[in-house]
Amino acid sequence: MGLGQGSGWAPAGWTALISTAIICAYKVKEMYTTISAVWFNVIAMLATMMFVDDINQFLRAIEGMSTPKFTDKFIPLNLSVFPRREEREEDEQILNVSIPSPAPNFLVFMQIFMDPAKTIHLKAIYKKGMTWAALSNSAGILTRADRWLSFFFQLRPALTYALEAFCADPKWIEDKQHKIFYACLPKMGINRNILRRTRTLPHAFGGLGMFDLFIEILGRRLHFIWQWWGTDTNVGRVMYAAYEAFMKDHGLAEDVFSKDFEKFSQLT
Repeated sequence: MGLGQGSGWAPAGWTALISTAIICAYKVKEMYTTISAVWFNVIAMLATMMFVDDINQFLRAIEGMSTPKFTDKFIPLNLSVFPRREEREEDEQILNVSIPSPAPNFLVFMQIFMDPAKTIHLKAIYKKGMTWAALSNSAGILTRADRWLSFFFQLRPALTYALEAFCADPKWIEDKQHKIFYACLPKMGINRNILRRTRTLPHAFGGLGMFDLFIEILGRRLHFIWQWWGTDTNVGRVMYAAYEAFMKDHGLAEDVFSKDFEKFSQLT
């Protein structure tokens, strides 16, 4: 399918061939902001871009700015970032931000979707998992071996995508994960009422060897930190800035990870 929409190579191709080139062009034109981490004596650059499917509406707005009636005014460009209305919750918030632009007579007004309950990613994972289970159960031509193969090579990559940034209540994650397993196990030849710990236990210890989202999240985060921490890259400098902000936020000295989390958890 090439690099078009729906292709498995599309995310990597977009990052390597298009997104990186555009962000580098932004940096050349100095269309970025900086983040200073004074403790580590580093400065990180932040250059981002946004796009939507209705890009033709965006181009029409840009074209309209060149007309005489708009030349002496600031033009508000509204960029809305939030999921579909039917996926939103009552406690979710919208953060309005005005961003100055280097272009004359141009003002970007951004609406950023806030997810205080941190449930959007979890809902997406649960929906993908239950959809896969329904399709697998209804496909009569598939054997048990086919379903196990699909479980590890189709479902697992779909659910573990971008887990480095996944943040939700551990109880919610465990509940949704095992609801997916409960729905798909019978057609895979396994009693769905098997103990949860047996589902994710490795084969060497008598388990089924199913993936555990907790382990996946921990492993990916540790790998990300190990890969970028201390490197003279923009990602490494952003991590320095984030850690500095975290240290300033909780206000504790020394190694914060050696502190009693039960006692100081409210500071985080």
